[in-house]
Amino acid sequence: MHGPHGSLGIKAIPEVVMNWGSLLLLFAAPLVGSLLALFFRRQSEQNFSVVLSFSGAFLFAIVLMHLFPSVFRELNHAGFLVLAGFFLQMLLEQFTHGMEHGHFHARRTGSARITALIVGLIAHSLLDGFPVARFDAAAESHHEVLYGISLHKIPEGFALASVLIASGFGMAVTLLLAIVLAVAAPAAALIGNHIGQLHPETLWVLIALAVGSFLHVTTTVLFESEHPSHILSLKRLLAVLSGAAIALVI
Repeated sequence: MHGPHGSLGIKAIPEVVMNWGSLLLLFAAPLVGSLLALFFRRQSEQNFSVVLSFSGAFLFAIVLMHLFPSVFRELNHAGFLVLAGFFLQMLLEQFTHGMEHGHFHARRTGSARITALIVGLIAHSLLDGFPVARFDAAAESHHEVLYGISLHKIPEGFALASVLIASGFGMAVTLLLAIVLAVAAPAAALIGNHIGQLHPETLWVLIALAVGSFLHVTTTVLFESEHPSHILSLKRLLAVLSGAAIALVI
């Protein structure tokens, strides 16, 4: 009904155990960002925009080269779902204030806003995990998709920890909340793996929503600049070009 060959054209993903290395990488990526904020905050803040630009360009290229073709091949209404995911990400940003694409201010924030921030980031991270479920089991463009999503999670973890530290949270609480965020994407990958075995079309719907979310986040990263005249620094330009180039060759 929805695939290019009808509903029977969408095959269930193989009944295999998820690659634990993939889950570990998804879990570790935001924690790495959080630890950088905790232990090397001043030094790492200086390079935050460069890392963000590199990861944004890398994921943007992965979306165009791997995720777009797969989603549009499997779902006739993929365009509608990608658009829905794009606007869903806009809605989530009312909670996260754009933290997933580098908008954050390391200053004291109230507990209500912190709660909304964490809820929004967890919802975004759940979307992040669904594509890994499909491409991990299928071994189709697996590494590219996994690496793109994982790189995207590092600045996210850095931003969260920076805001928590500035809001007066101790190291233990900051790490605990960072771990909660880190668990979301691997959990979604496991859930998606199960959904894909029972209802593969539903998993593709979730992946299409995730692709729309990625499209919003990555284009925001690429089109924003720290310069008021929107002039890219040479360092940031090289980061964008390097991210896209590496995505093309791996």
